[in-house]
Amino acid sequence: MRSRLKTLFIAFAFAVSAIFFCLLSRSFNDAGTPAVLQLVAPHVPEKATGSLRVASMNCKNYLSTNRYTADGKYKRRWAKPLAEREAMWQLFAAIRPDIVALQEIGDETHLAQLAGDLSREAGLEFPYRVCLEARDSSRRIGIISSVPFETVFRCPETELMSRGLLGVEVAVGEHRLRVFTLHLKSKISRSEADPECAAERLAEARRAAERIAESGGPLCVLVGDFNDAPASEAVICLTQEGTLKRLDLKDSRGDGWTYRYFKTNEKDTFDHFLISPELAAFKVSGSGKVADEALARRVLSDGTIVYASDHRMIFADFSFPPNAD
Repeated sequence: MRSRLKTLFIAFAFAVSAIFFCLLSRSFNDAGTPAVLQLVAPHVPEKATGSLRVASMNCKNYLSTNRYTADGKYKRRWAKPLAEREAMWQLFAAIRPDIVALQEIGDETHLAQLAGDLSREAGLEFPYRVCLEARDSSRRIGIISSVPFETVFRCPETELMSRGLLGVEVAVGEHRLRVFTLHLKSKISRSEADPECAAERLAEARRAAERIAESGGPLCVLVGDFNDAPASEAVICLTQEGTLKRLDLKDSRGDGWTYRYFKTNEKDTFDHFLISPELAAFKVSGSGKVADEALARRVLSDGTIVYASDHRMIFADFSFPPNAD
């Protein structure tokens, strides 16, 4: 009798362990891949030679923060609303970028969540990702990619830059492309001497230009939300001192604005795409766009219009043909 009970107990324990393992595995998969830089992926598009689409987008608080929900309730440390995230999935599915620089991302956990959502909802794989820890511990910059990183450039620059400078280098055949992202200080200021933080953004731009120049390599992209117009000192600094060329991006209607303040409907060009002169030869002719606003817009059942962000995605294509030999 004891032998039989013992056998039944062992069988029961084995069954419980198996069920627990299955549930644990399912929970892990549903949560997405771990929030660390991935160097191995089950499926990565072949990019040994060919083209790359590089994009940039301010995600508008893709993080956990205090906010009002759709029903008017105030929530603490609340996630980005689902409808806004769904609009992002829709946008990514339409643009289908290979490398995306992100601003106003929370942390590596949010990067992993976004990558998992895009895999499930848009059929896009971004197994390579990195997020920068800087002075602004809430709204970070990050990069997600379908191609592996050869090198990661982390420049927190906590003394002069609120969000730092982040870059990656990817291999395309025998070429090496460096993609940097930057999110300069907003125009919200507490200084009477610098009422719109123009001097602060200029200082950040100068330091970023120095760091990019020090990184080496001729093929370079700098993208991001610079919080300033094309003719501003900060943007001019990046193009002159950083010897980069700004692309004049437009949407399908010929409009170049990238940011809209919904309360007043004021529109500005705050997001920029800069490339090195050497990279211009690899830019696909006619590419370089601002994503149409409709691509990031969803209409809810009650008629409410929701946008993925108050910024529009910008993107450009680059082709790297194999060497003649």
